[in-house]
Amino acid sequence: MFKTIVVGVDGTERSEKAAVVAADIAQKYNARLILVYAYDPVPRYFGTEIYEEAVAQAIAHGEEVLETTIAKLTEGMDVEQEVLEGPAAQAILNVVRAHEADLVVIGSRGLGEIAALALGSVGHKLIQQSPVPVLIVK
Repeated sequence: MFKTIVVGVDGTERSEKAAVVAADIAQKYNARLILVYAYDPVPRYFGTEIYEEAVAQAIAHGEEVLETTIAKLTEGMDVEQEVLEGPAAQAILNVVRAHEADLVVIGSRGLGEIAALALGSVGHKLIQQSPVPVLIVK
């Protein structure tokens, strides 16, 4: 049923739980598992040197979040990783389309209710725009 599963992670306990649930589903269906971390765009007006350093730090943080999440999954599981710049919902949708995924899994309110109100809910955007089913893990 599922061949490719995309999971949005942000370093929160809820996103880690979503990754564990997605990994369980991936194992049952022998599906690819792709973890996606999106970081906020870095303003380019800082100048090249500061911009490049800020992007490098954002990518390093994303890779750290992904590695921490992967460590909580079944040992030896093959997991693909993507660190992308931009809004989380759009980054996840881009990966879904690029890899022709069958399912998206995310944790509920990863950054809290206030951030969800101010920025718009990633889950809500995914439910509205995703071409595939979205599983939101509480």
